[in-house]
Amino acid sequence: HLHTSGVVASVRQGVIAWAQRVAEDPQQASADIALTATLLGSGGVGISASGTARAIAQGVREAIQQSKRARAERLNLTHYEKFTNGQLTDSWATGLFPNVQMGMHPEGVFIMRFIPHATDPEKFTYDTMILYRHVDDKDYTVPAWMGLPAGIDVTGQTRPNIKHVPLGEKPELGEVLDQDSELLPIVQQGLRSRGFRGPLWSEQESRVRHYQREVDRYLNDEK
Repeated sequence: HLHTSGVVASVRQGVIAWAQRVAEDPQQASADIALTATLLGSGGVGISASGTARAIAQGVREAIQQSKRARAERLNLTHYEKFTNGQLTDSWATGLFPNVQMGMHPEGVFIMRFIPHATDPEKFTYDTMILYRHVDDKDYTVPAWMGLPAGIDVTGQTRPNIKHVPLGEKPELGEVLDQDSELLPIVQQGLRSRGFRGPLWSEQESRVRHYQREVDRYLNDEK
C-alpha cells in the first residue's frame, strides 16, 4: 500500500530511471512516458485520485530537480547552488510595468514585450526574446515551453535573425505560447459578451489582477 510520500518517491525514482534509459539508448527518446493517477492510487491508503495526481506531479518535479543538480555538478555550473528547488523546475515570472514580462529559469530567460497598436486598442505587437547562457553540452538547453528553434546557433558566434510573423499566421513559439496565441482572439470575443461582468481571477493569476488594478489607477488619474 502506498501513502502519498510513497507515490512521490516511486514516481521520482521511475522518472529518473526512464531518463537514464533514454540517455543510454537515444532511440527511446521519442517514446512517451505515461503515468495514470487512478492506477497508482488504487492501492494507496487514504489517497484520492486528485491527491495522487498532485503526488505524481510532485514526484516528476523532484526528479527534474535532482537531475538538474546532478547535471550542474557534472558540468561545474556552480551557480545552480544559489537556486532553490522550485526555481529549477518552475517558471518564476516577474514583470516590469507596464508591458514587459519575464519567465526565468537557470538555463535562460524568456522576455515578452506587449507593444500597443498606435490607433487600434484591440491590437498589439508581441515581441519576444530568449536570453541563453551557452553551455558546451548537447543536452543542455532552455525549457521546451520557450520554443527555442531547433538547430539555431546558441554559441553566440552568429546573431540570430529577427523573425516577423504577420497577424493570423502561426508564430511557431513552441506548444505553450502557440496555444496562447490561438486562444487570444476567443478571449477577446468573450470580453464583448453581454454576460461578461468582469474577470474571475484564480490564485495563480493574482499578478495579472494586480497589473489590471494598476492600469485602472492610471486611467482614473489615481497615480
